[in-house]
Amino acid sequence: MKKIDKKNKYKGNPRKISDKQKRLLKEHIEELGDLSGVVYCRNNKAYVGGNQRADIFDGCEIEVVKEYERPTATKTVLLGYINKDGEKHTYREVEFSEEEFKKACVVANNDAENLIGQC
Repeated sequence: MKKIDKKNKYKGNPRKISDKQKRLLKEHIEELGDLSGVVYCRNNKAYVGGNQRADIFDGCEIEVVKEYERPTATKTVLLGYINKDGEKHTYREVEFSEEEFKKACVVANNDAENLIGQC
């Protein structure tokens, strides 16, 4: 089994975050899950993350990998991939409340600098 190893982080990465921003990122991931890729909220019938990607992936097939009977702790109900030109791109469906949806939209669509004090 492969595992993530933080020692493999690119040392020249231009994006640096403070300890406070890292703590906030950790809290958001634990509460709302991974908001990268395309994330669709069933309750709000709209994308939380990936609104711009939706234009590129419009009409592409979604390959479902796992569907949950009940939402997970981060409100995930489905995991899969968007198939485009032989490549797989992450896709997730959630069941956020209106409040969680709004918060997730801010988190997914702003960089760490803008998040401090907003959530």
